[in-house]
Amino acid sequence: MTGGRRRRGSAGVWLLAVLAGGQLIRTVPPTAAAPATVFAEGTITAISPDGLVVATSSGSTQVKLTPQTRVSRRVAVTLDDIKAGDYIGASSRREADGSLTAVYINIFPPSLRNQIPEGESPWLGGNVMTNAVVTEYVAEISGRTLRVKFRDTTVRITVPPGAEITRYFVTTRADLRVGRRVLALGAAGADGSLIARSIQIAPGR
Repeated sequence: MTGGRRRRGSAGVWLLAVLAGGQLIRTVPPTAAAPATVFAEGTITAISPDGLVVATSSGSTQVKLTPQTRVSRRVAVTLDDIKAGDYIGASSRREADGSLTAVYINIFPPSLRNQIPEGESPWLGGNVMTNAVVTEYVAEISGRTLRVKFRDTTVRITVPPGAEITRYFVTTRADLRVGRRVLALGAAGADGSLIARSIQIAPGR
C-alpha cells in the first residue's frame, strides 16, 4: 500500500467503520470465517476508470475498483429515524457492567438485509459490532435504548446524545469525486494496493 501504514485492529465482520476519527489505514486480522480486511480512510485526490488515489494521514493509497465494488453514501439522521423493523449496524463500547453504549449506528437499506450477516463480534477500538433488526425503540427519562434481535439473541443498546447515527444508501461511482472523504474497505493487493469491496462516502461530502 503506497505511502500507507497498516495497523492491527480487532477481528470483526464487515460493517461501516466509524468515520468520526482521524484518517487511517487499518488491517483487521483474519478470522476462521473471513480473510484479513484492510481499511483506508481519507480524501480522494485522483480518479481513474479502475481506481482512486486516497490521501490518508500517512500517505497516498492506491484503491482499485472491481465490478463487485459497492459504492455508498451515509447521510446523518437522528435516533427518531430508527424504526422497528430497521436493519442496523451498531458499534458500541462494552461497559463495566456488561451493557452496551452505542458510539455509531448505521441504518441499512432493505436491499442489503441478506448481504450483511447478522451477529455480534469484536470491532475496532475494542468496541462491539452488532448487526441486527430493531425490535423496539424505548425513550425514557433515564436514557435512550434500542432493543435489537439477531437470530435468537436479544440485545439492548443505550444510545447517548453524542452517538453518530447515519442512514446508508447504495449509489454509483459517479458520486466518487476528488475532494470527497471516503472509507475504502477490502483486501490487500499483491502490489500493495487496496482492492475495494466497498467505498463509503462520508456524510456532508
